[in-house]
Amino acid sequence: MPAACDSVLEDIEDIVSAEDLKPHDRQFVRKNVFPKVRKRNSQKNIQTDDDPPSDSKFVDYAKLGEVVGRLETSAVVERDLNRLEKGLAETKCL
Repeated sequence: MPAACDSVLEDIEDIVSAEDLKPHDRQFVRKNVFPKVRKRNSQKNIQTDDDPPSDSKFVDYAKLGEVVGRLETSAVVERDLNRLEKGLAETKCL
């Protein structure tokens, strides 16, 4: 009954031939390959159609909410700055 592997490899040269590419040669071939640059649309150049014209009578409640949120945040920041200024003024007087 024949064995599963009749041919036994005697040496590494049985697998690798002299004509095969060496790692250095494979790397040298890849030096001439340049990555492709993909152009992306920049956000600066894209005009959104979501903005209604300035004479529009419809209110954009999402944008209104953003503005109100910013105003509330600026009011809180202003209040905190006033408290800090008062605290600094009191510590300088002591």
